[in-house]
Amino acid sequence: MARFQAVLAAALLLASGPRALAQAQDQALTAAQLEAFLARPVDGFARQGIWSGEGYAVSTAVRLVAGEPEIHAEMSDIFVVQAGRADVLLGGAAEGGRLISPGEHRGGRIVGGRRRALGPGDILWIPAGEPHQVLPTAPPFRYLTVKVRKAAPSPPVRVLGGFAFLEGPAATETGDLYFTDVKNNRIWKRTAQGETLLFRERANYANGLAIDGQGRLLAAESGDAAAGTPARITRTDLSTGRVDVLASGYAGKGFNGPNDIVVDGHGRIFFTDWARPDFIPPLAGVAANPFAVYRIDPDGAVRQLLAAPQVQAPNGVMVSPDDRTLYLVESDRAAGGARRIEAYPLGEDGTLGAARLFHDFSPGRSGDGMAVDRAGNLWVAAGLNAPRPGGETMDTRAGVYQFAPDGRLLGFIPIGEDLITNVAFGGPGRRTLYITAGKSLLEAPAPEAGTRR
Repeated sequence: MARFQAVLAAALLLASGPRALAQAQDQALTAAQLEAFLARPVDGFARQGIWSGEGYAVSTAVRLVAGEPEIHAEMSDIFVVQAGRADVLLGGAAEGGRLISPGEHRGGRIVGGRRRALGPGDILWIPAGEPHQVLPTAPPFRYLTVKVRKAAPSPPVRVLGGFAFLEGPAATETGDLYFTDVKNNRIWKRTAQGETLLFRERANYANGLAIDGQGRLLAAESGDAAAGTPARITRTDLSTGRVDVLASGYAGKGFNGPNDIVVDGHGRIFFTDWARPDFIPPLAGVAANPFAVYRIDPDGAVRQLLAAPQVQAPNGVMVSPDDRTLYLVESDRAAGGARRIEAYPLGEDGTLGAARLFHDFSPGRSGDGMAVDRAGNLWVAAGLNAPRPGGETMDTRAGVYQFAPDGRLLGFIPIGEDLITNVAFGGPGRRTLYITAGKSLLEAPAPEAGTRR
């Protein structure tokens, strides 16, 4: 144990500086904690965080079969072997595979590498950028892995804090920003002058928001059992305060928990209906439709476009600036669940064509809310900073991902606070990216001008 702590201290000092080392010492892992953690039963390959701090994270892993080749461009790995034996293939060149997140390459094969045999008590440092693959020779091969990340670029600025669970940012043409605090059942307004105002108390547990072409506020509301109001889609005239209910069910049944919402250039509203957040009171006695994606036409007609089992966990939804593509995030947290973005051709009549896979976040946390810039690039909130219950791994870094229309990853903004939920463009020329993450509202300069969607 002492040897492990010494290696960890040296690694953090070299990679992250004295501040991270002091933080690690403050959160020192005791031998008893380590023994209890390693005693947990694990099948196949599993990983769960023990602690994390500035620039590093510690987890445990078990491998019964060969792992995939990996390259971590922005972090080093330290393996501390607890049991079993393995060969680790190091160096050489990686061929094939895929980029699963910025700087994270997985799969393919390693050509020209060297082998390093590991057994109990061995410690191996793998520098950032070096291809490696774990090949167990006497499974189960059990080891601690310390991931030491390079210093991150300057993070987005924290504008506001002290909320419970933020979602749904949407900005008007005049620069006012609306966002929801779902857990506290409120909608907030941050004016273009920087004043923060409570816009709506008892907001029917609103989640996603959008601004339509007439500057009205659309809300995907989960419903409030105490108030007796159902899950629904509403529209608020911001000049008069008038609220219209656009939809509160389909085919004689209610909604589960309307989640995200967007308006296209024809005034058609698209929204997702998924599971209600588990931290808000349930709506008892409501016969609900399956999880689905809906469209509300300008004449008020409601149409179901996709429904389970066509979709598993429909979350974020976005429409391209040319109104020809609808993007849908699937966010199933269960083991083996869909955690990806699908791109659907969007017809002139509002119907959807066959989906193509746009990006797969598996096995990490999927995307959540999205925004789109004027060039058609998609900006997606995704990833975790710490483990949570379910089948997700830590493979998806927490942050905002920028994708080209063809699915290529163009950029990434790391976010250090959980849980990142959504993004929107606002400010002068819509060149500010607003980000909701956990208890905080953040902002960052946007390299591309955004849209109101």
